[in-house]
Formats: sequence, structure tokens, C-alpha cells
Amino acid sequence: MNKPLLRLLSALWLGTLLLAGFRSHPVYAAGYVVTSLNDTIANDGRCTLREAIQEANNGPDTDCPGAPSASDDTITFSVSGIITLSATLPNIVSGQGALTIDGSGQTITISGNNLVRLMVVDSNATLTIQSLIMADGLVGAGNGAGISNAGTLTVNNSIFTGNNANASNGGGIANTSSGTVTVNNSVFSNNNAALGGGISSETNAVTISNSVFSGNSAQLGGGIYNNGGSVAISNSTFSGNSTTNAVFGGGGIVSSGTLIVTKSAFANNTATGRGGGIFGLGFVTITNSTFVTNSAGSNGGALFILGTGTLNNNTIANNAANTGGGIFVSTDAVPNVTIKNTIVANSTSGGNCAGPFLPGSANNLATDNSCGASFTQVTLAQLNVGPLTGSPAYLPLLSGSVAIDAGTSSGCPSTDQRGAARPQDGDNNSSAICDIGAYERSLQPVSYLVNTLNDNTTGDSLCSLREAILAANDAPANADCGIGGAGDDTILFSVNGTITLGSTLPNIVSGQGALTINGSGQNITISGNDSVRVLAVNNGAILTLRSLTIANGRVTGSGGGVLNNGGTVTVLNSTFVRNTATQFGGGIENAGNGSLTVRDSFFDENSAQNGGAIDNDPGTLIVTSSTFRGNSAALTGGAIYSSNGAATIANSTFSGNQATNRGGGIYNSVNGTLAVVNATFWRNRANTSGGGIDVNGGSVTVKNTIIANSVSGGNCFGAFAAGSTTNLTTDNTCGSSFTQVTVAQLNFGPFAGVPGYFPLLPGSVAIDAGDNAVCAAAPVNNQSQNGVARPQNGNSDSLVVCDIGAVEAAFADLSAVKTNNASDTATVGQPFTWTVTVANASIAAAAFASGQAIFRDDLPLGATYGTPVVQNLVNVTNGSNIACAIAGTTLTCTADGDEVTLGAPASSFEVVVSVTPTTTGTLANPAAGGVCRVNPDGAVAEINEGNNLCADTVTVNVKVYVPLVTRS
Repeated sequence: MNKPLLRLLSALWLGTLLLAGFRSHPVYAAGYVVTSLNDTIANDGRCTLREAIQEANNGPDTDCPGAPSASDDTITFSVSGIITLSATLPNIVSGQGALTIDGSGQTITISGNNLVRLMVVDSNATLTIQSLIMADGLVGAGNGAGISNAGTLTVNNSIFTGNNANASNGGGIANTSSGTVTVNNSVFSNNNAALGGGISSETNAVTISNSVFSGNSAQLGGGIYNNGGSVAISNSTFSGNSTTNAVFGGGGIVSSGTLIVTKSAFANNTATGRGGGIFGLGFVTITNSTFVTNSAGSNGGALFILGTGTLNNNTIANNAANTGGGIFVSTDAVPNVTIKNTIVANSTSGGNCAGPFLPGSANNLATDNSCGASFTQVTLAQLNVGPLTGSPAYLPLLSGSVAIDAGTSSGCPSTDQRGAARPQDGDNNSSAICDIGAYERSLQPVSYLVNTLNDNTTGDSLCSLREAILAANDAPANADCGIGGAGDDTILFSVNGTITLGSTLPNIVSGQGALTINGSGQNITISGNDSVRVLAVNNGAILTLRSLTIANGRVTGSGGGVLNNGGTVTVLNSTFVRNTATQFGGGIENAGNGSLTVRDSFFDENSAQNGGAIDNDPGTLIVTSSTFRGNSAALTGGAIYSSNGAATIANSTFSGNQATNRGGGIYNSVNGTLAVVNATFWRNRANTSGGGIDVNGGSVTVKNTIIANSVSGGNCFGAFAAGSTTNLTTDNTCGSSFTQVTVAQLNFGPFAGVPGYFPLLPGSVAIDAGDNAVCAAAPVNNQSQNGVARPQNGNSDSLVVCDIGAVEAAFADLSAVKTNNASDTATVGQPFTWTVTVANASIAAAAFASGQAIFRDDLPLGATYGTPVVQNLVNVTNGSNIACAIAGTTLTCTADGDEVTLGAPASSFEVVVSVTPTTTGTLANPAAGGVCRVNPDGAVAEINEGNNLCADTVTVNVKVYVPLVTRS
């Protein structure tokens, strides 16, 4: 279907194999270490692979240290590179235990240099090769250019490539009638033989898992030739293999014995004769496998079966042949093929099927009428499969496919090709039924990882945001992001930066579960580049935007950033900045009775004719703990325009928004219902009316809210509904539910925090002035925009009352206590210590910016002082940045280089100063006229400053000398 993609998948597999297999180094009890890449027996002090095998065979002594015995042996390598053979390596013999040749930790290629076979395993001998590249072996009359095996051979994490047995069997491996072969996590590529380009096997067992056969060629069996034996294949890929025999074929596999294939993919294999993917005689069982773009010059583009076949839950598509582009069941023998839950579709020549299937075949789908009564004829559109993806590759079923939940439980395996459980309720009708084909559609959540900032769908193996949305919509442009199901999806990011859109992102569609686009942990901006809307949400769709910046969207119409046309949209911890619409909703247009919830988000400098940041018409809008700053409307609703819907605003701040006409902050019109609770409106403007809120119809209730200091238009216009209560304003435009105060009485601090608010400073009339019942009820729920739980005792009067406005005031409660270790009495010349304990006992942290004084102590004269020591820090952030020094007799501790925070609800540290009195008398700390104080410059607002001072006094006596009396 997609040859470049298949080549890429094979390359990725091979690269992963090399990385995974070559890094792991098993530990063995004993063995030989190859130290040379030479192919000699030279007695030169260096151990070659040839010498190590000779030693393991209990042959003559060589340069490989070890104790030859009949027990198991291991050969490892201390070098990397190519070992070029001058002759076939010594046979692996029986009677000497099992031999493991392990290249883990190195990159080892064993090359026949296109002259010699690489290895031979004798009957009853046992060999395991691990993490090796077996290359360029050549054999003429004999079999097995890479390895000729008559014993027990295991191949792990290895590569067979370029081996050639063009006049015989088994380019990579030839397995004789006495041998068994097990292959795990390995690659067979570009090998050639008369029979079995990759592997040939005579009447014995071959087991293959998690491996790739690619580009191998032969007259029969390009990948594998099985002559009467048993071959079991799982989780493997056969791609680009070919055969030249005009009668038989089997581009991927020829089998005249027992062949069992599960969870595997056959793609781009070709046969001049029959069976581009598989030519099956004897017994063939194929389950949960995909066959795409295989071809045969004669019959059976994907499958040619002459014998007994059981085919369950396979997908066979886009194959070609003269007859039976998908499947050809030969009538040269009595047909004996049962097929269930299988798709055979879109064969490019020869029809989908040829030949009969047994009674009992059922629940199959085909796109023509060539497959018989057990198939239902459907269209490609009805099948609705996505692009080839995965490894081994498969064709996913997209939403609405007729194959979903259409299978029979008889013969349905417990998992699909990927390993996903069967059956599942893929069509979301509460009934779990097996799907038809190799893929079982899932409603399980899927995550997509965006790993590029590019905005494309080019199939470059990088997952763009546009591609991820298409995949989540179940309409993937390619397989760059993988394929999802119909369940909830999440888009994550592994990159930082700006995604600049060339066109609006794909609409978020309904019927595919909820989609979350989550930029957490990264710094992701999605920009409309001042030319296009960023994205739109269809009716019934569900979208969450988390931790994103939506910027510079522009549209002629409504919804410059996001258009929600009847969906459910949630915006969390996100920023909408400089989005523009010529009509409604510069940031977001919430229309079509859509639902929009905004929490912890910031709308900055968005613009529209109406509703600079958000338009709600008609719809349901809930905004909590968010900030609207600098948004503008050419007519009404500088920040929000709400009409014919229900809007709720809580714990949010509106500042610097403006409308040329009405409603600088919010404009409510017609039949709109608006509830504003614990919000702060500050310095908004409207040229006509309602700098803060304009009521032009509908019902507006305002509680515990500040609307103040509007630049123009007055703070309010229109009547507020009954039930409005406990509000503050700075003019007389807002009605009886507001108390008029001055700007000075409000006593706001500067704009701060994330997403931004105006803190209440000590003494603000808004502190402890609200209605506790309003704060306790929804939508406030005893929360605040600044993260402080409501209510608090913000004015130190012992009453716990909710504040008015978006924030709840909470102030630090700093204290300083000074003690000495001299029991208040010291001696001249004998040192003691003063210890000051600085603490914060409040729910609010105390943060000192770099350069601000945390503590100051004017020390008394009459003593010398040592260097202050900071110790015993508890719940102090950046405590190492507390710098204490004595200048003259003043001890000052400051935040140095970074902010120092005494955390809540309890934190402390100690400052210890050594004091050596120099005169008798009293050492009173602080010195007369001085101060010993925490927060000496008022850098941190406090609820109580009465415990900021500290003092201590020590009496100093003269030192008493006792004469030493001696007796002669």
C-alpha cells in the first residue's frame, strides 16, 4: 500500500533491534572471549572466533584461555567489527554441550565475503547465536549459505543479510530433517536461494517470533520454504520478498507441511507464479494477520491455498493477481478452507476471491461479489479503514466501519493483531462483539505525543498537532501519530515553543469521545499568526484545553481563538492573548447552546466587535479563578458579552478592559442570566455606560463583589436583581446592594500572582466584610483566586469572615524571640551566644525578595561579635540565600540573590551570634535607641506586628582570678 512506509517500518525495526539487542549482555558462568577480528589459528596470543569454536569443540589448544570440557560453553567478544572468513567456521559438534556465541555489547559481523558458508551445526549439536550480524555467506551445491543446521539452533536479536545459496536451499538458514530452528527478534534481509531465500526447512520445526523477513528472494519461498515440516510464525513482518518460479511461487512463504501464522503482516511480496504472500499446501492456519499490496502473476495475490486452510480475523486488501487477487483456493484437490471474520477488499486485479470456501465460513466482508455466500459485499467507504500503521503493520478500523462489532464469536481469538483484547464494544452500543478483520476497535483512552512544532500532514514520521487532532478525530492523514479508537483521547507534547498555523486546525468532532490537548510540562503556544482562527469545536464534541497559550488567532466572523459551536469546552490554566474577531468573541465564541468552563486562566488583549475575550450567545458560561485584562470591544462587552444564555463569574479579576460603547468589563443583554460572585472589577472603561458591568436586559445578580475606579462610563449601568448583596463600589452608579467607599479605603496592592489579581492590603475595607454564606455556597465553595481558603480572620479581630472581592486576604504572622546561653550572667572575656528564632505562624507565607531585610538587630557596645550563623531551618524556601552580617554593631539578615520564603502554616530559622564581653555592666539587646525586629522595613504584610520585636539582657561581671598556691 505504501512502499516507502514499509521500508521505513523495516528500517525502524532493524534499528531498534540493533539498539535493544546489542546493549544487553547476559552473564555466563564461564566461556571464551574473542579478542581479535582476524580469522586465524595463529598462536599469537589473541583469541579469534575460529580458535574459540575449536576450543569449545574440545579441539587442540589455542590462544583462547579456558578449560575445554563437555559442558556448555559461551563465546563473547571484547572487540567490535567485521570478522571476514577465509573458510567456513568449524562445525558445531555434538557431545560438547550447548554453545552460545554472544555479540551483546559489541557490533559483530561474521562475513563470508561472498566466498564461503558461515557455519554448520551438526546433528544433535546445540547452538545459540545472540546479537550477531551474519552476512555475505555463499554456498554452491550445499544448503545454507549462512548456517546449515542439523541440530538445535536458536537465533536471538540477530541479522542475516546478503547470504546466497542460489543453486540450493536456505540463503540465510537451511534446516535439515533432523534440525530445529527458533528465531526471536531477528531480521532476514536480502538473502537469496533456489528454495527459501531467508530460511528453508525439511520436515522439521521452525518457530519465528517478532522478526522481519525483507527483500529475500528465491525460485520458491522468497522468505521461507517449508518442505513437509512445521513452521509457526507470530508477530512478524514479511515485506518485499519475491519468487521467480512461474508455476509455484510463495513470495513470502511456500509451505507443504503445517504453517501457522498469527499477528503478522505480509506486504509488497511478489510471486511470478502463485501466492504473492503465501503459497500453502498441506495445513495452513492464519489468524489476526494483515496482507496488503502483495501480487502474483498467476493466482492468489495474497494467498494461494491447495490443501486445508483455516483463516480467522484477517485483513486482506489491495492485493493483485491474474485470478484471485486476494485469495485463490485451488480446486486441484478437494477444497477444504474455512474463513471467518475476514476482510478481503479492493484487489486491484483478479477479483478478491477465486474458488469455494467450506460451509461454516461466516461473517466475512468483501468489496465485490467474487467471494461467495459467506461474504457480505460492501463498499470501501463502508469499510472505512485508516492508513497502514504499526509493526507488524495493520489497517485500523475507523469510526462507522461496517466491520466493527460485525463478527462471529465462533473462531474469534482473544486478542487482535496488536494484542488488544477481543471482543470490545467498538460502536459504543453497550454490546461487545468481535470485529471483522485483524484489528479490534477500542474505546479505551489513547494518547498522542506531538514531537514537532511544524504544522503539516506530510507523513514525515513526526507527529504534528494537526496530525494528532486528525488521528483523535478518527480521520488520520497518515500514521505519524498512530491510530486511536473511539474512546477519550489526550494529546501531549514533547517539544517546547510556538506552533504557527498555516490554516485553522481540524474541527474537534463529536462521536469520538472527549479530547484533551494538554501542554503541561512544556511551554506551548498555538498561534493563528494573525491570519486564521486557531480551532473550532463541532456540536456535541468535547474538548479540554490545559496549560496552553492560544495566541494571535484572527477571523472574519466570530471566535478568533476558539469557536465552540454547540460543544463542551473546558479551558484550564491557559492563556488567550491577542486573538481577534470582527464580530463576536475575540478569544472564544461560545454559541449554539455550547458549554464553556474557564478556570485558572488569563485573557489578555483580545478584541472583537462584541465580547473582546468571550462571547456567550447562546450558551452556558462558567468562569472561576481567572483574569481578564486589557481586552477590548468596538461596541459592547470589553471582556465578556453574554446574551440569551447563562453566565457565572466567581473568584475572578477584570482590569483594564474597555468597550467603545457599553460594558467595559461585562455586558449582559436580552434574556441572559448573569451571576457575579466574589469578583473584582478595577479600572475598566466604557465610553457610554457601565465601565465595570452594563445590564441591558436579562437578570444580573452580584454578591461579595468589588466594582471600582472605572476610568469612564461609571462603575455600573442598569439594575441588579434582587438578592444582590454585600458589594463595594467607588461611585454611586451601582445601586443599593453596593456600599460606596474610596479607592484609599479599598487599599489594593499592585497586580500580582498567576493568572493575576489585586491583593488586599492590611486595613482594606473589603477584608472580613463579606457574606460567609455566599462564600460557602457554589460557585465560590470557600475558595479564592489567590488560593487562600475562605473565610479567614484577615483583620486580627478574632472573627473569621469572608472578604469581598476575588481574593481572600491572608497575612504572615512573623515573630522574633531572643535567648542567651549564659543564664543571663556573663563574664568579661568569656564568650556566650545570643540566639534569635525567627518564625512565621500563619496560613500565609512570608516572602522576602532579593535585597529585602528579613531581620535586624542593633547590638550593644561593650562586646565583640563573631560571624552570625543561620541554622535549624524549618519549611524555609531558599534558606541558603539568607545572608547575615554585622556592620559596626548592626546585625542584618537579608534575602540575597533569590527570594526567601518562610512557608505556611509554620516555619522558622535561627540566627546565632557569639558574644564576648569586653567590660562589666549590662549588655542590653537591642542597644539603646536601636531595634531588634523581624521584617524591619515592612517588606511583608502582616496580620499582627506586635510580636516582631525581640530583646534580651545579660549582666556582665568582672573575671575573678584565684591565685595558685604551691607547697614546698
